[in-house]
Amino acid sequence: MRDRDSYRAQRGDQPKRQYAKVGLLNDLWTLNHSSLGAKAYAHRLVYDKEWHGGNRGKTEAPTTHTQEEWTACGLCGIKNLQHHWIRECKHPPVADIRRTAESLVIDIIMELRVPTTKRTKNDPDLLHLTKILQEFASATVHGEHLWLGVIYANMVHRFQ
Repeated sequence: MRDRDSYRAQRGDQPKRQYAKVGLLNDLWTLNHSSLGAKAYAHRLVYDKEWHGGNRGKTEAPTTHTQEEWTACGLCGIKNLQHHWIRECKHPPVADIRRTAESLVIDIIMELRVPTTKRTKNDPDLLHLTKILQEFASATVHGEHLWLGVIYANMVHRFQ
């Protein structure tokens, strides 16, 4: 994490991962029981190593593209970063996936608020924490990483 922030600093960007906690990753991605391919996939997503526009921007554009085209989202043409494809991309399949995920989170919150089964316990603290997580994932700066299982120090402080 520190190495990745060092590279960011060399480009003039702010530290982003230095205070992140990744303990949730193992539970979310079940890495202990995953194939090497699945582990590599999770690693690339979490550490933002996909070849999206933000990472392509660290290289020169080929002669067939302008730098703006080279760094834009291949689906919608807007500036492309991990933040973009998790929170903003309006390309229909991406937007559908995002809406489905957000809808499932809202369903969980509603179930915690008004349990419909005996298995769901009425727990105000759990409901409160779940709402904080949903708020971070949806609106807080760098909160999109929560969808991948990375929890930042500001989230931990909010829980406390």
